[in-house]
Amino acid sequence: MIEDVVNVIRKNFRANGCPAQVEIGPQFVAENAAPPRVVFVPVTSGDTYEPPLAVQPRYGADPETEPYQNPRSLATCWAAVEAHIWACGVAQVDAQLQYAADRAALGALRNQTYQSLYYAAGMSFFRNVSGGELTKPGLVMMGIVYVMRFQIAIPVLEIPWVQQPPFGKDAAAKTGNTWTNLPGVKPKITEEFQPTGVPQVIIQP
Repeated sequence: MIEDVVNVIRKNFRANGCPAQVEIGPQFVAENAAPPRVVFVPVTSGDTYEPPLAVQPRYGADPETEPYQNPRSLATCWAAVEAHIWACGVAQVDAQLQYAADRAALGALRNQTYQSLYYAAGMSFFRNVSGGELTKPGLVMMGIVYVMRFQIAIPVLEIPWVQQPPFGKDAAAKTGNTWTNLPGVKPKITEEFQPTGVPQVIIQP
């Protein structure tokens, strides 16, 4: 799932000392909150399906008793994603200096986003990277937004339905058969940056 990749990216931000907020979902794009922040938005019309990529199997698991440990890959879904990268430089007294500061901050955040994506997905598991600055007036009140577009490889696996782990015994019957409404799932998870570089996870109701 794209959510799994974004979670790894968020942890990589914190491990590298980057305090940018990391969100997923289009509902966060239009917020005029304070940068720096990166919002990952799945693109509804951009997915493609192709033959499976070669992945390292997990040896020693019995597929009859542990079906999730070493599943067979049937195909690869190349899921299309946009990363809305919003950065703002340190406040300056001159407009030209402010623009230069904003671009410097944006360059650093773009680099961190690509670097984190590389470590989260691997070079063979993301592709078609392109992008451009967002110039619509009124949406961005300060700083600059850069939209990075790419595809992430999501394997289609031969696994049983969600009654089995890791979703929990009988989870499907209790929750309507989707991972998004399993017990304990909250609508928003944020991480506060700590001076030690270790993220503190705060689950908001």
